[in-house]
Amino acid sequence: MVLLAFDTLDLEQIAKSGQCFRMTRLAPGVFRMPVGSVVVEARQVDAAHAAFHADMPDEDLRALLSSYLDAEGDYLAALSAIDPLDRYLTSAAAFGRGIRILRQPLWETLASFILSQNNNIPRIRSLITRLCGGENRPFPPACEVARLGEQALRSMGMGYRAGYLFRAAQRFTPAEEALLCSMPYPEARAHLMTYPGIGEKVANCICLFGLGFKEAFPVDVWVRRILAEHYPQGFPLLHSPNAGLYQQYMFAYERFLAQQKDECGSGRLPQAGNE
Repeated sequence: MVLLAFDTLDLEQIAKSGQCFRMTRLAPGVFRMPVGSVVVEARQVDAAHAAFHADMPDEDLRALLSSYLDAEGDYLAALSAIDPLDRYLTSAAAFGRGIRILRQPLWETLASFILSQNNNIPRIRSLITRLCGGENRPFPPACEVARLGEQALRSMGMGYRAGYLFRAAQRFTPAEEALLCSMPYPEARAHLMTYPGIGEKVANCICLFGLGFKEAFPVDVWVRRILAEHYPQGFPLLHSPNAGLYQQYMFAYERFLAQQKDECGSGRLPQAGNE
C-alpha cells in the first residue's frame, strides 16, 4: 500500500472528467484505475491524500502514480492565477478543484480519443473494454491492434472509427512515439492532425492527456458553448501554461450544471465526445 500526498486531489472528479475511460468506481471513494498494464486500486483518504495498491513493489508503484497523477504539478498556483473577478471560472475551479491532468500512455490516449469522436462516455468505455478483451486487461499495443485488422475492429461496434483506429495502429511505431514525445506542443498537435480522423479537438486531447502539454485547450461542444456564453471576447487564460486544466474545470462544471437542468426536465445532454 502506497500513500501519496497532493496539493489537491479528488478521485471522483478525475473519474468523471472525461480524461480517461477505464477508471471505475467500486464504492464511495474507491476506484479501480488501470495505468498502462498495471491495475491499481485507489482509495481517497482526504482532500490531499490517497492510498494505492497494485501487484508491484511499492517504490515502482509510487513512481508510476507520481507520473500518472502529475504529483509534481503546482495546482494551487494554477488556481491562484484565476482572476477573482472571473465569476464563471472561479465557480468552475471551486467545483472541479480536485481534478488533476493525468499523464496517460500515449498510444492508449491516442486510440481512446479516436474512439471518443461523436460518442458518449458509456459507449466509449464499452468499446475500449471490448478492445482490451475485458475490464482488467491491459490496453493492447498498436501492433496488436494493427494485426486485428479493420474488419475485426468494425465487428466490435466501432463503426467508421475502426478505419481511423486501424490506420493509426499501423502508423504508431516506437519511432513514431519517440518522435511525438520529442516535439514541442504546436508541432506535436500539427503532426497528430496528419492522422486520418484526428482533428484539432482530438489532437489537443492527446497533447493534454498523453503528452503532458497542459497548455493544450481542447474545444468540444461543451467548451464551445461556455466560450460563446461567458467569454465572447475570448478566454483570458487561453494561452496560459495551465489552459488545459482550466478547460477541465469548465468542462466538469458545465456538465454538472447541465445534469442538474436535465434532472429538472430541460432536455437532452450533449454527447461527451462531440467535436
